[in-house]
Amino acid sequence: MRTALAGLLLSLWALAWLPASLHAATPIGAIYGAQMACDPALTGCLAAPLRVTVLCTVTCPFRSSFSYTDSTRFWGAGTSGTGQCVTSINSGLTWGACAAQAFTTGSDENYAGASDGSVIAASTTTGPATCTIRRSIDNAVSWSTVFTLIASCQSFGLEGQTLYCLGDGRCEWITAAGGVSKVFRSTNNGQTWALGESLAGTVCLGSGSAWDGAAGSFPSNTPAGCGGSGRMDVAAGDVWTQSAIWAGTQGDCWGAVVYNGVGRAICQAAGAAPNALYSVRDSTGGLIASLTLPGALTTSIDAGGPSIAPFTNTLYILATLAAGNTGVFISRDNLVTFNLLTTLTTTTMRGGNLFLNGGCIFITYGGPSRFAKICP
Repeated sequence: MRTALAGLLLSLWALAWLPASLHAATPIGAIYGAQMACDPALTGCLAAPLRVTVLCTVTCPFRSSFSYTDSTRFWGAGTSGTGQCVTSINSGLTWGACAAQAFTTGSDENYAGASDGSVIAASTTTGPATCTIRRSIDNAVSWSTVFTLIASCQSFGLEGQTLYCLGDGRCEWITAAGGVSKVFRSTNNGQTWALGESLAGTVCLGSGSAWDGAAGSFPSNTPAGCGGSGRMDVAAGDVWTQSAIWAGTQGDCWGAVVYNGVGRAICQAAGAAPNALYSVRDSTGGLIASLTLPGALTTSIDAGGPSIAPFTNTLYILATLAAGNTGVFISRDNLVTFNLLTTLTTTTMRGGNLFLNGGCIFITYGGPSRFAKICP
């Protein structure tokens, strides 16, 4: 009797650890999109509607991130170049100002919530130009400088930097400083920092980088003229190396994504609306897939043109439509086809970024900046 009972308990325990897609009771209609828990190739796993909600159209963040310790607390930079910190305590519905930074006008500020509840800010300060990382432990009421480097942390344009903090205490700031690309690194939620890699050659735009702690991609145009050729730096774990500088055939490569665990560049290629050509490239510039986004312009995926790959074989992309607004596209079949999910009313996506929080995708986009969420 005991043996039979033990066997039954073991069987139940094993069943509990089966993937969600194998549980017969899984409600298929509720597990698609940002909460996809089944393989879309399975019979009956159909697309459920995704709801796009525009949360903010005035005084919205220019770039944004979430807090690991409070799922409703978001952080962001206000208007680029002002040093203004903004924060939301209701999942992005409303935003208020927090203590401003002494960041230089014309630089791109970055804010990130760390896993210990602190918030990190990074950009350039004056007197002389200095790479500066600051940290607050009281919800941005006060700040302390935790790292400085005498160099201007800004590359071509306004979007030359990206700041990440992960749930394991690691933070990285990827930027152009002193004429080369640099990676600054912390392993203790931003309390202390050290210079990691210096990658020869100043890149154009760094805000298109992507890093999840295990892999990363940092593509851009080459320094000379910032157009026509491609460059890509990649990360294995948290160590970055320069992989390739490509010939001028791939078009503009300013977007990045960690797709199926590997860093990829998202590029623009020749083509005219409404059937513009896009591509996903590997670290050598080699073609992984050609993307046809119906109704999209060829100049849309730029300045980090938002993309995110939260699940295997699934990629979301924001791209400007021929009509002038922004389309939200999804591929759930390993980049073979893309469908237009919805449109967002804006004329540009510069400065945009995406993050996942609470089963939803949150988007900072547009000019002036807007903030929205996509939920199942």
